[in-house]
Amino acid sequence: FNAIGNYLAAWAMGRGWPIWLLLALGAGGMALTEIGIFSGVLPESLRLGLAFLFGIAGGLIPAAALAAAPVYAPTPALIGTMSGLMVMGSNTGQLFGPPALAAIRETAGNWDSTLWLLLSLAIAGIIMAVLSRPMENRAATH
Repeated sequence: FNAIGNYLAAWAMGRGWPIWLLLALGAGGMALTEIGIFSGVLPESLRLGLAFLFGIAGGLIPAAALAAAPVYAPTPALIGTMSGLMVMGSNTGQLFGPPALAAIRETAGNWDSTLWLLLSLAIAGIIMAVLSRPMENRAATH
């Protein structure tokens, strides 16, 4: 389902949607679905549907972030380096994120306790997306 988010981001960017907005929507969509996924009050079928939506929302982020490499790179010569740093950051999260969640779940004894970490990361993503808006606006005027 992540690929659907990738295609949606490409579609939206092709129609002029700003990158920062797609990054914020991806992180915000992940935050909203996380609340439902880890809520014990929702039926499992609904939580499964939210997990699919989580993947779609998450797919907005890599497509938008990699498209932003030319915007965030200080010089055109550093676009490749910027892309590499983004991929390394993503891989670092994929390496350390699951064990961190597992440690929290094991310590607390339930999945509900992992929500604070997931929401903190999603909120940080939203904040960084909004803070990147001026960089994107500056690049558009040059």
